[in-house]
Amino acid sequence: MPLVQTTVSVVVWDIVSNFVYYFGLLLWNFYTQFLPFLVIYIGIPLFVIGVLLALSFSGGMILIVTGFAVGLWFLIKYGIFDINPYTIKKNGMGNVTSSQKIYKSNF
Repeated sequence: MPLVQTTVSVVVWDIVSNFVYYFGLLLWNFYTQFLPFLVIYIGIPLFVIGVLLALSFSGGMILIVTGFAVGLWFLIKYGIFDINPYTIKKNGMGNVTSSQKIYKSNF
């Protein structure tokens, strides 16, 4: 009877030790071969592309906001509020802003 117990324990020990060995080998290959491959050839290029996209989108947004601010400034300065509403060209056919129309109206 002790021979059977010893044989079963040796077989179980072999199964467990082989499982631990091959699982460790799998982890070793994963962390030393596969994961660096993913990081180098997929992770870093995706990170660089993401940084470039973020810079392009933020740069475009800064350009749009600056253009909107300049356009709004010109609209307010020359389109809505004119500093001197009496300055009309001598022939009377010049550009007339909305503030000049108020002073030229018949009311």
